Amino acid sequence: MKINDIVNEKDKKPGLLQKGGALDRAVGPDSDVVGFLKKWQGQTKRPGPKFQDKKDSSSNDSSDKKSKTQKKTGRAAPARSLADIPDKAAVRDPNSNAIYQYDTGSKKWVNPRNQKDVLNQKQGFTLYSKAMRESQLNERGSVPGVGPIHIDEIEPTLAKLEKQLGVDLKNNVLGSVGKKEFSGDIDIALQVEPEDIPDFIEKLKSIPGVEEVTKSSVIMSKVPIENYDQDKEVQGKTRTGFVQVDFMPGDPGWLKTYYHAPSERESKYKGVFRNIMISSIALFLDKEESEEKIDDGRPLEVERWLWSPTEGLVRVKRTPVPNKAGTGYTKKNKNEVIDGPYRSADEIAKQLDLDSAKDLNSYESLKSAIEKNYDSELVKKILDSFAENSVVQDIGVPDDLTKTESLADKQMNRILKLSGYNQYEV
Repeated sequence: MKINDIVNEKDKKPGLLQKGGALDRAVGPDSDVVGFLKKWQGQTKRPGPKFQDKKDSSSNDSSDKKSKTQKKTGRAAPARSLADIPDKAAVRDPNSNAIYQYDTGSKKWVNPRNQKDVLNQKQGFTLYSKAMRESQLNERGSVPGVGPIHIDEIEPTLAKLEKQLGVDLKNNVLGSVGKKEFSGDIDIALQVEPEDIPDFIEKLKSIPGVEEVTKSSVIMSKVPIENYDQDKEVQGKTRTGFVQVDFMPGDPGWLKTYYHAPSERESKYKGVFRNIMISSIALFLDKEESEEKIDDGRPLEVERWLWSPTEGLVRVKRTPVPNKAGTGYTKKNKNEVIDGPYRSADEIAKQLDLDSAKDLNSYESLKSAIEKNYDSELVKKILDSFAENSVVQDIGVPDDLTKTESLADKQMNRILKLSGYNQYEV
């Protein structure tokens, strides 16, 4: 008997070159190395060596893992290449404010209103990736095992957590928390110095019952619901006895202004519609463009308002960035703050020529205010920009902005149809 066989008999393991041996375990079809390569190929869509699938591999396939992850979080994965971008994905060019859609067949970003207007492929990919990241930051992801909280459970849950942390929570809730019967999560403004955030996280982790504490753009946590009533159910969502609580470091006053959301009685639409409407107002109100333009049609200088989630309402001077050779300009713009920031609702309303801070409450109140205070041409520009926003289009354009066929048009089309007239005939 060879010495190798003695060792194998003793350890009950296959030899180095045998099936299941050390080499097979390292780089064979069941190895971690092959698993990693297969996952990489699946995510990047890049060609590579073909590997024999494991038995019952359907549960381990990288695409299945990806779909399960997406189903769990409800969010799309970031785009790693053009192959990840779905057909008709839309982006907005911040320079021209035009919308472009991606055509997977031609691999081009095309303006649906002008098929000859094509966006640079690299710029389109960058804008799409940025939009995906911002979308995920806005949604902030979700921790496992959480569900909605009933309005009656919010106060006792926050009261207990407030006592455990020694921080004012109830007066710093954001968005629609406490304004509707069920809240999907609880957002809280946290006034804390950056260097003190690690200590806060450790204190949060030490509280009995609090789980899944993680930090991204915010501090996320899974908190047990006090006075949990399992008989209170919400249609289409599962209640678990735990709610996600997100702590958002920053100035509570400004965060309350930016993340304000109207109650269900005040508006049919989410708070994000309010912010998009303010952004549209800032885009056109008191906009001043120089007569001199550069080769691509952009003004050499623009002064306009800008609605920033971090800075507030600011007035900027926007100029195109020169290229390194000094022979022209890049597609990028430079914003220089020349006025502001304005962060209180009263200051913002004054700078936007509105009547009062109450006008900033909702999409409806803003629409009513601009129709009262602005000329019809400016109102049309603002509302068109709002309706064309990709987020608004995804959620659903408000009914009052949806173009409807007039009664006269309906009657004329009916007559033409009955007469057999084909409007598309030449």
